[in-house]
Amino acid sequence: MVSRSENRIALISTTRFVIDPVQSVVERECPDKQFLHIMDEGILLAKAEEGKITPGIIDWLGILVKRAEASGCARAVVTCSSLSPAVPEAAELSGIPTDRIDYPLYLKGLEGAENPAVVMTNPTTREPSQVLIDEVRQKLGIKAQPEMVLLEDAFRRLNSGDPAGHDREVVDAVTSLAQKHDRIILAQISIARVRSALPEEIRSRVYSSLDFLPELINGSFD
Repeated sequence: MVSRSENRIALISTTRFVIDPVQSVVERECPDKQFLHIMDEGILLAKAEEGKITPGIIDWLGILVKRAEASGCARAVVTCSSLSPAVPEAAELSGIPTDRIDYPLYLKGLEGAENPAVVMTNPTTREPSQVLIDEVRQKLGIKAQPEMVLLEDAFRRLNSGDPAGHDREVVDAVTSLAQKHDRIILAQISIARVRSALPEEIRSRVYSSLDFLPELINGSFD
């Protein structure tokens, strides 16, 4: 086991598409920290096949968190929205704090919003996002349910090697939704990059997990 460092943080991901955008943010905003990426695409495939979070999925994620602990990390952040419901139980299998990257997103994104919408492309994200949204709604005392928008065609484009087509579809959808919704929440880090392509007048109303990642890493949401 590697000696623990309070400045070493594990970023646990289930797709290669999130590593670069996450690393870009933490390098810029958390220069005093050292980041260790742990990536396992198999767990997301298993979750998609099962159709739900199972004890096996929780144990699998727990192994990844324990790997982070064995690597000397003082904290872990799970970047996969599809696995958010498994994080609290998986965290109990290790001795380090383990965060859901999208918890601050919904906590801040839903607070004060009158008519929010949530946009996602991966079908496995819908149910876990709803679970977390319901948790946050209860915490904040919010009765209104945000509109959930799933763009499966965009997801297929991304995975077939057409990122430009993926981005166009997401931008079009967000631009259209912004005409009737006061806030748009991007449920996955893999679509966060489209914000830079949005019309400037709606960009400030579009949130992603990357906006709150530095605060999460520094323990602001403990």
